[in-house]
Amino acid sequence: MSQQKNQTYVAKGVDRIVFFSDAVFAIAITLLALEIKIPDSSDLNSNSSLTHILSNIFPQILAFILSFLIIGVFWASHVRKYRALTSYNQTFVMLNLALLMLIAFMPFPTSLISGSPTLASVVLYASTLVMVGITSALNWAYAVGNRFIENNYAKLNYSRELRGPIIMSLVFLISIAIAFIDPTYAMWSWLLLIPTMGYFR
Repeated sequence: MSQQKNQTYVAKGVDRIVFFSDAVFAIAITLLALEIKIPDSSDLNSNSSLTHILSNIFPQILAFILSFLIIGVFWASHVRKYRALTSYNQTFVMLNLALLMLIAFMPFPTSLISGSPTLASVVLYASTLVMVGITSALNWAYAVGNRFIENNYAKLNYSRELRGPIIMSLVFLISIAIAFIDPTYAMWSWLLLIPTMGYFR
């Protein structure tokens, strides 16, 4: 019975996994922008007032850009890997759902760090991305191990596709430790992500 539930499906249904995944990524990125909010009582007809408002919401804009880029990087990696997806089973579907759940959750910790960063908000944000990276790596390793990925692509790109999310997880894990010293320093440590982006291309 358990074998039947976890049987491998070849080709049929792969497109549905891809389309659903793309929709979740798109919705998550859209919700990020909705977290940028201007106070209801703001005077938008005055240049000085508007400048003051923009300076106040600048942290929200920075948080949006950071999360947009991170989600975008994971989406680009997801597209590249799933283009080579030839089959799947129920376990793989559940691993993909776990990744999408974390991606869909991203707007919430993003909204928290967009204000004054606190230990709790920085740790929650970093922890979420540690889990995103680990889940992405597990997803890829499971797919390759079960030969769900086109063989040539898997052989040529196995290490690269695994290193990217793992290194990103390590950066955010280190930042959690730094956050207990100073949450602001922890956020600055996220600049270490820049050199890792090459592993996602």
